Amino acid sequence: MKIKYKIIEMYPDDGTIVVRYFSDLLPEKQLISIPDLDEKGNPLRCRTDVSINIPLPLPKFKEIDSLIWMHCPIIFFETQAKIKDETIDTTLDTLKSKFKKDSKAKTIEDIKNDNALYHSKKLKEMTMTDVLTAEEIEEITKNL
Repeated sequence: MKIKYKIIEMYPDDGTIVVRYFSDLLPEKQLISIPDLDEKGNPLRCRTDVSINIPLPLPKFKEIDSLIWMHCPIIFFETQAKIKDETIDTTLDTLKSKFKKDSKAKTIEDIKNDNALYHSKKLKEMTMTDVLTAEEIEEITKNL
């Protein structure tokens, strides 16, 4: 599966953009969450539209591109591929007791810590070449 993105909305007063992710297996038309289309025939809303706060002052595009890819709903795309596998349970039974109920509150610091722990576990599963280009690995290792 090859995932792409496009910036579909920009809010300079808030330092926010809305990014739409889609793939070769899940094009925009299959991700529509609101059935209305814009004047060019593009979906107004998709299930993979994500609001991203851009740090200010505005970084270079390479850093923004990295930030956009960090927000990519990878689990969503992986799940959509698994849903087609009839041997995998997709009933969401473990969530039924929590449906439409407020979660317990967490501080921003707790959320950051939880996210860091989750991502560090995921990074351990990856190799350096999954995360960095050959040029980036060379640049890092020459300074060791």
